[in-house]
Order: sequence, then C-alpha cells, then structure tokens
Amino acid sequence: MGPIYQDPSLAGRRGVFSDRDEAGRACATLLRQHPDLYEGALCGAIPSGGVSVAGPIAREFALPILLLVARKVQVPGNTEFGMGAVAWDGRVILDRQLIAALGLGSAAVEAQIQQARASVAERLARFLGGQPMPDLSGRRILVVDDGLAGGSTALVVIAALRAAGAGPLVTVVPTGHDRTVAVVAEVSDAVICPNVRGGDRFAVAEAYRAWRDLTEDEVVALLDELAADGLF
Repeated sequence: MGPIYQDPSLAGRRGVFSDRDEAGRACATLLRQHPDLYEGALCGAIPSGGVSVAGPIAREFALPILLLVARKVQVPGNTEFGMGAVAWDGRVILDRQLIAALGLGSAAVEAQIQQARASVAERLARFLGGQPMPDLSGRRILVVDDGLAGGSTALVVIAALRAAGAGPLVTVVPTGHDRTVAVVAEVSDAVICPNVRGGDRFAVAEAYRAWRDLTEDEVVALLDELAADGLF
C-alpha cells in the first residue's frame, strides 16, 4: 500500500475548491512537498474532468500530458452512478456487490459494458486521432482525475497501466471518500488527495463551489491549450 498524502486543513470539508483549476493547483501544492513522486513523470489525465485538474499540475512541473481514456459502466437509467469502468485497452472492472444489490442481470450489465466500450473508442478517436498509446514501460505516471467516489475508473486505469509495464504510479485527485482513497492506495505507489472526506454519502461535486460536467469540445480546447504550451 502506498502512502496517502492529504491536507489536514481540508479534511472532511465541502466546497473547498472554486473549480477544477483551483483543485489542480491544490494538488500541485501538495505534490511539491514530494518531488520524488513527480520528477520525470507523465501527467496522466482521465477525461473529461481530469484534464482540467491535470493542466495546472502539468504546467507547474513541466510534465507532458498523457490521456488515460476510460469510462464508467453506468447503472441503467442513471448517468452519474457507476457500477464499474472500462479502460482504453478494453479491460473492465465491475462492482459485483453493487450489481447484486441492484438485482441487475448479466444481459443488462453486458449492454452497459458495450456502451462504455463504444464511448471509449469514440473518445480515443476524438482526443487522440486513433493514435496508439506510447510505450509506457517503466514510466512514472501521475493518474489524475477530479475526484474519487466509487473508484472504479481509477482502479481500471491503474490496472491497464500496470499491464502496460508502467510504474511507479501516483494517484492524484483533489477530493476522495476515505474508504475509496484507501482502496486505491492499495494499488498505487502513493496517493495525493488534499480533501479526504468520510461519511455514508459522498459526491465529488460537493468539494467544488462551481461544478459542472465538461463537454468533449471543452476537453479538446484544453488539450489545444496544453499543446500550445508544449505539454501535449
């Protein structure tokens, strides 16, 4: 299990970041205390929200951006509720306990998996022009997203990176549920999470005073800005 680094002054609090850009700067501030975690790293951004968080980190430490395309396997009828996730290499992680609790059959689950895979393929084409992932063997990578709720997306991304021979892997998120942060730390070499919260109810959005989903057009615009800075 990797160590978990957080900001005690933000523990348990809601509304601590104005937006994802400020959240990224908070992560960079915490990272700066641990140069061994980011020196020589790629700044891996999980779209959509992770790209906005990764931008300030990449600029702070002059790290190249690596897109880590993954999608939640959504619960039928609920676009915000994930029961798993799919990575760019096709691997899937499912929350079997949640699926059983929801009483979902295999056909319904498989349909959602295929939907997530189709979305991943579309994003790979849109954001990367269908280019394959680079050789990641032995590369230190920051795995950046805008928060950790259930954790499936981070877990499937980390599994895909490990399979590609990457490492060390440092998970970097502005906010996360304490139980999920601990689970992700089990498969990470370290976790940076300024705002760790507990409780039975958790929503990533509650860490932000201004929250909205980013469109794919906005992600493309952010990537263009990073490319102009020589970071993508």
